[in-house]
Amino acid sequence: MNSITGNYLASPIAISGWIPEGEENPIDLTTSIGNFNFTTVFRDLDPLLRGSKFLPTGTGSLLLTLNGSKKLPEIAGTLDLADTTAGNAFVNAAHVDVSYSAGVVDLINVTAEAYEGSIEATGRINLLPANPTWQIDCTFANIDLAQYLDSNGYYAYEVNGPFSGTASGKGDFISQDSLQMDAEVKSSSGKYLSPFSSRFMNIAAGTSNPGKADESELTDYDDIQINLRVRESRINVDRLHFVSNDLQLEARGWIGFDHTLSGSGGFTIPLDKAKLHPKLRTVVALLPSSVNRVSLEFSIGGTLENVKINPKIGENFLKGVLDRAGDALNIPGNLF
Repeated sequence: MNSITGNYLASPIAISGWIPEGEENPIDLTTSIGNFNFTTVFRDLDPLLRGSKFLPTGTGSLLLTLNGSKKLPEIAGTLDLADTTAGNAFVNAAHVDVSYSAGVVDLINVTAEAYEGSIEATGRINLLPANPTWQIDCTFANIDLAQYLDSNGYYAYEVNGPFSGTASGKGDFISQDSLQMDAEVKSSSGKYLSPFSSRFMNIAAGTSNPGKADESELTDYDDIQINLRVRESRINVDRLHFVSNDLQLEARGWIGFDHTLSGSGGFTIPLDKAKLHPKLRTVVALLPSSVNRVSLEFSIGGTLENVKINPKIGENFLKGVLDRAGDALNIPGNLF
């Protein structure tokens, strides 16, 4: 065989080369498919994945080179995708260098443009198990987190800014519970929904308030660092470090894929704003106005749509306030 041209699943296809007789004789075959529907091709190639919510959709082009032998074929190829989704993730454009041997697909080089930023990755897909598995390591830069959160239904709390970091993960294509991931994420500037805005207070009180926040309700942040792990359909936040003019926060906890959450930590905020906040004012009402900022401890629970916050004044902070008051009144500190 020298060359064949035609159409496959409504996409132009060209094949050139030869497949010799015999199981051991070398193969030399090149195949190109242009402008294909990625979902249709993927499902046709592997019926085991037809029920997966993570099955990609989109369009692209494919170039494959087949070598080796009939008994042990080896494939190398390049894949270019446009406007592709996988689960709730979206990619504007992607390029993948791939190889296949003995039931294992290696993603040698993956580059993508998504959410206004860039992604680079390597990975592997093992097609041998009954439920094919995957693993991936990636770095990302300048990702607009707000776009990703919106596409996954986490629209209530606005966070607008470029995020960068690293992530590694593994799982299968069938079970959401199989997903395991470790990631470090950081951002040095951006905007977020002020905890003192009426929108934030309504959401925290359980009042439904969908849609985008007004610009007046957003305020600047200076530093965000997040270390997280995904296990058993839960995002475990091992560290959340957040700094803005209104709020300094250190916390840890978890968020479930079902939007349930739990956590604890401490934060520092201006006392005058704390006294206006419906969740905090009863806690700080008796603090003197000479205190500029107040340090609070908290625990949270409920859901992303109905967050239950339980704040209290930190013991060390309260002791410091009482000690200063005792010094001002010349009262022995051991009375406090």
